[in-house]
Amino acid sequence: SNPTGENNEFIADAYSRIGDCYYYQRQFATAKQYYDKAASVDSKNADYALFRTAITMGMDKAYSSKAATLKQLIREYPQSTYAEQAYYELGRTYVEQGKHKDAITVYDELAKHYPSSQLARRAATEKAMIYNSNGDYANAIKAYKAIIERYPHSDEAQLALGDLKNIYIEKGNIKE
Repeated sequence: SNPTGENNEFIADAYSRIGDCYYYQRQFATAKQYYDKAASVDSKNADYALFRTAITMGMDKAYSSKAATLKQLIREYPQSTYAEQAYYELGRTYVEQGKHKDAITVYDELAKHYPSSQLARRAATEKAMIYNSNGDYANAIKAYKAIIERYPHSDEAQLALGDLKNIYIEKGNIKE
């Protein structure tokens, strides 16, 4: 009921909220339709709609589409409050796809742009775990040591210490 096209920001917000309702009811296709409407009505505030669209695609296991949408968000809205989460989710999406090199690259970008954030710490841990699970112990050790140095009093540092200890024990390098 907005024939004059005024208040597009409110209309987009309403579409986003409707999309959220469908999302929480696990009706992802319908949620995506409303997020798309929100983005098309008010492009300057479309970052939320893009982020929620990407998350919805992930719930449907449409990982390639999710990755493309997250990259679009990062490219078009680099100052968005959702950009940090978009980097993290993009890395997680690459992990889901088995694209570990791409995930590590994205996690490094996240750390570069948001070095002191909680998601950067989490991404650093996931990066180390990727190396570790792939048997790349040299890079895993470097990554774990970097976590301990950068975030010494964090839960991630405690996890890194434990994983580092396990690597050294597995490798028979008890002195380290």
